[in-house]
Formats: sequence, C-alpha cells, structure tokens
Amino acid sequence: MNKIILIFGVLFIVIAGCLIGTSLSRLEDEDVIVMEQPSNTEFSEVSTDAVETSEDDAMFVAVDALKSPNNEIQQYISSQVQIDETHIRMTADKMGEAYLSGKAESVSAFRYGRFSFCINTMKGVGLFPAIWMLPSDINSDYPEVDIYELIGNEPNIFYGVLHYMEKSEKSRDFFRHTFPVDKIPETYRITFEWTQEEMVWYLGDEIIYTIQDNVPDEPLYFIFNLAVGGNWPGSPDADTEFPAMFEVEILEFMPQEIYSR
Repeated sequence: MNKIILIFGVLFIVIAGCLIGTSLSRLEDEDVIVMEQPSNTEFSEVSTDAVETSEDDAMFVAVDALKSPNNEIQQYISSQVQIDETHIRMTADKMGEAYLSGKAESVSAFRYGRFSFCINTMKGVGLFPAIWMLPSDINSDYPEVDIYELIGNEPNIFYGVLHYMEKSEKSRDFFRHTFPVDKIPETYRITFEWTQEEMVWYLGDEIIYTIQDNVPDEPLYFIFNLAVGGNWPGSPDADTEFPAMFEVEILEFMPQEIYSR
C-alpha cells in the first residue's frame, strides 16, 4: 500500500512540474510580444542573430519599388538584396537601358538607441548609397534622418542630415565629412546614437557631429538602399562599373524602444 501511495506521489510531482513549465513557457512567449511595446529602459542590445531572411522573424526585409523620388532611375527589386545574420547587401545592375537595385527596410520602428554599421565606400558616377530613417506614418515625410549618404562621384565625402518641419517650413541640419582624396578608406564604421536630448554621429570612436535642436521624438524605421541616378548624383557614365554592391555590416543594433510599424 505504501508503495502505491509513493508511486502516485511521484506521478503527481512530475505532472505538476510539467504544468508549471508550460505556464512559464507561455509567460516567456508573452514577454516577447510585450517587448514590441515602448519601454523606458536604457539602451538594451538586440542581438544581430535576429537579422534573418525568414519572413516570420526577420528584422529587415527586402522590398520592391518601381517608383523612386528625386528622379532616380533605378527600380528596386527584392532579388537584388541579400540579408544574412549580420549583413545587408544591395546590388545595382544595368540591364540594357534599365537599372535594377536593392532596398531593405526594418520590420519594426524604433525610438532612441545606438546603431553601428560598417559600410564599404562606393565609387562611380550615379551611385547613391544611403542608410536613413522615416516615420511609420505613411502620410508623413518628416522628420527624416539620413544617417549616412554618399554619391559615387565624390567617394571621399559622406553626409548626415536631419530634415524637419519648422513653422510649416522644411528645414534641415547636416554635416559632411571629408577624407583626403588619397586616403579614402575602403570600409569604415559609422555609429548613430539617438537620445531624447540629442543625436550624435561617430566615425570609428570619434564624435564628428551632434544635433541637439529639433531632435525627433517619434518612432522611425530604417531604410537601406543603393539608388542610381537622380537630381543629386546624376546619371551613371561610361566609367561607372556594374554590378555595384553596397554592403552594410550591422555591428550594433541597440534600440531603446521598439514599435510595430
């Protein structure tokens, strides 16, 4: 009789443990969902392991776009983008008289954080790589934060820009960083740090620009693209080599607040 009671007691403990484990698992799943809501914590690292091509849990996805602003002449085709654990690669090709290129966007929007990327220098008239951010509201074009812009006919200069509205007028705050023409690095690290008080750009570990006025306070999503042609870079010439690849390595991706788009 005592043996029977002992056996039932063990079974009860095992079953109870399984039920508690299941409940904890459900709580963990709920925590993952809650993380997409805003928080007031300090920068908390989001592992770049989440940068995957799976549509179910991808942090970035390739997009198609037949029309582009500023009279750009490329068409964005998702097949021109490769995304893996830590890289986004966008390739521009010339197909007869047409140009195909790549564009990727973040699945979520973010407010505040620290974001660091290693990029390769693009060379060639008409090439226009960029890393930038826009509001999730499709009816709003501002604020726009251009974390990194470069045109291929000036590969020694890159730009950072904040576009914003001031008393119903479009305005901007920007910098340009110039390398000596004979010392243009093949790759370099750009870090963008965004808080409630300021936005700071770094080249390597050196601060190169700070903005403290008109700092955006709304969620913005990321855009990575390699444009071709347009008002600023002009059209490619005979010396522009295709295919051309803009490669972004994601070194840090540490948003403070994460929002659904």
